[in-house]
Amino acid sequence: MGWLYTRRDKDTTPVAFLTAQFDHERYEVLAHATYMREVYVAVKDRRDETVTAMVFLIHHCPRDAHYNFGYKDMDESMGPVVTSCPARILDLLTEPPNNWAREWREKCRATIAAREQAKTVVSGSRIRIEGRLSFSNGHVIEPGTVVTVSRRGRSVLVSGYHRLPPLHEFTYSLVEEVRCA
Repeated sequence: MGWLYTRRDKDTTPVAFLTAQFDHERYEVLAHATYMREVYVAVKDRRDETVTAMVFLIHHCPRDAHYNFGYKDMDESMGPVVTSCPARILDLLTEPPNNWAREWREKCRATIAAREQAKTVVSGSRIRIEGRLSFSNGHVIEPGTVVTVSRRGRSVLVSGYHRLPPLHEFTYSLVEEVRCA
C-alpha cells in the first residue's frame, strides 16, 4: 500500500512505463487515461474475461538521478480515494468485484456529473454555497451565502479575489444562470 520509487527513462511516458509492468500473457490493457498525477487503466484478465480498473498515483522526481519516478498502484476493489476516472474507462469495466469497487465507480460517475454541471457556471452566474468554505487568509463563506462568480481562465473567483476550489469539489446550487450570447 506504499509508494515505489524507481528509475524511468526520459523517453518513456509514465503510462508506457506503468503498463509495461503487467504480465501481458495474462492481462491486456484496453484503455488508459491520465488526469494530473493520476493514471487510470482498464485491464482485461484473459483467464476469465473480466475487466477491472487499475489506479496509479504518480510522482516525478526529476532532480534525483536514480529514483526519478514514483508510483502507488491499486485496483478499484481497494476503494481508491481519487475519483477522476473518465467515463470511457468506466464503460469498459465488467461487474464490480466488491462493494468498494461499486462505490468507487459511483463516486467517479458523480465526479463526472459535477464537472459537467460546473461547465454551466459562467461569469456573472450567481451560486448558493451549500457548505462552509474557508480560505487561507481567514475569510469564510458561510452556508447559504449567494455569490456572483467571475471566471478568469480556469479559476473561479468570488468577491473579486477569493479563488474557489474547483466547482466539482464542493456543493453549490445555481441561483441565477447567465446565458452567453
